[in-house]
Amino acid sequence: MSPASETRPSPAQAQYRLSLLRGAACYAEFALLAKTWTTTGIEASLDGKGVGTQRGATSGEGTRKYARYLVGAIPSEKTINAISKKHGNTALRFWAAHPIGQLLTDGDLSADTVLRLLEMLPAGIARSRVWDESPEALARSSFRREVPDDIDTINALADLRTTDAFLALLGRHRLRRLMGQTELDDVYEFALMDCFAAVVGNSPHLCLTKHVLVPVFADYLEWPFGEVATQRSIAGLDDGSRAEYWDDVARKIDRARMEAELRGISMPPKKYIEDFKHVRPRRHHTRSVASCNTDPPLRPTKAQKRTRDSSRTSRPTSTKDFDTGSAD
Repeated sequence: MSPASETRPSPAQAQYRLSLLRGAACYAEFALLAKTWTTTGIEASLDGKGVGTQRGATSGEGTRKYARYLVGAIPSEKTINAISKKHGNTALRFWAAHPIGQLLTDGDLSADTVLRLLEMLPAGIARSRVWDESPEALARSSFRREVPDDIDTINALADLRTTDAFLALLGRHRLRRLMGQTELDDVYEFALMDCFAAVVGNSPHLCLTKHVLVPVFADYLEWPFGEVATQRSIAGLDDGSRAEYWDDVARKIDRARMEAELRGISMPPKKYIEDFKHVRPRRHHTRSVASCNTDPPLRPTKAQKRTRDSSRTSRPTSTKDFDTGSAD
């Protein structure tokens, strides 16, 4: 058995983490469209009518249909099309796929899959650093041509500190590993480590799941790629230095989040971020992880345990902990 298959997350664990990242990112997109982070507010805004009720819910409490995305549900194509038609262009399809999450959690991606994820990059500076789509290049070939790697390109992407740039860096790093090219490995990894906190802290879609993303990214930095384990940048730190590094990452994420709010970006309220530490995906809302039998690493609160236990004998849980009007 190769070192990679021994130390990378199991398919079930990877899918569990990815479902949380996807669902929460889509919830953030719904919240940005609705201009509110409460589940009832999102329902009222996006559905264009007063919130409904369900059996056992008080008047005006709503069905909390959007709360299921906070426990790993992913919007269907029908839902994405309906929201896009009614509320204009959205990033729902991008976040339902969550290419960053796929690259960080799935240790078995093929080069073709990584290229398809990189093709999801929207037009802009980051995309131009990955794909040469100039008229001259397109005239020479019917296929997109990758921009060659060099230190200047890697550092330029890291300096952008955007989700698109992080996706570009991550995808290019995975491609090089798949092709056995390790000469720029340290440059890529230090670039990813340098911009990670700023990227997460400035993105509502990523910041909501910071308690999932940090351990996912930490694991990724220590994956061995290929048949032979290689020394990774973070692996060179002793335990104390490593803990100090991740504590510093957490502080930088919080600082970036506050700075983003000052710039007028709608960021998830701190309560939502902290509550997400205790989320457990529900089986009937996470089709892709229905076979997952591993215990998730995040512990539920006592209130969520009581709600989960009661759901086994009555109706499904409603994730009420996330629906607080004061959090807007």
